[in-house]
Amino acid sequence: MSISLSAPDKMMRHSAGSFAAKRATEAQLTDLRRLAGEFSQCLKAPPLGRPSDDIEMDFHRTILEATQNKILVRMHHVLAAFFARSARENESWNVKCTTDKSVCEHKAIAAAICERNVEQARALLGVHLSVLISGHTCESDSISPD
Repeated sequence: MSISLSAPDKMMRHSAGSFAAKRATEAQLTDLRRLAGEFSQCLKAPPLGRPSDDIEMDFHRTILEATQNKILVRMHHVLAAFFARSARENESWNVKCTTDKSVCEHKAIAAAICERNVEQARALLGVHLSVLISGHTCESDSISPD
């Protein structure tokens, strides 16, 4: 089952990555790099610090804040609740596989935004969100971390 949030969904998929690549502050770029690395480390060993879900939420919040778009920033709260609930309630959602893919995707998204590569950031974030929203798991196409 595919879920559509209509205009906000399209804005998130098609605009957030490119706006973040254009508008992110140096501090936000530093945070994105740090969060992508922290997310990867957290999944390699049992977390000693923050849970991976918190790190992932911070990663996406930082991207939305980097857009400098107040509507997208406010949408984070709605989407964060949706993804947290979906992982618990949807038995077919292969959380481990999705999380493993998310590590590579987060690194690629952070790199594109940090390089200010507008088109790549838009495309990578669009694919990442589309896969998450549609509920695909390992059988879905993924993006390469390189």
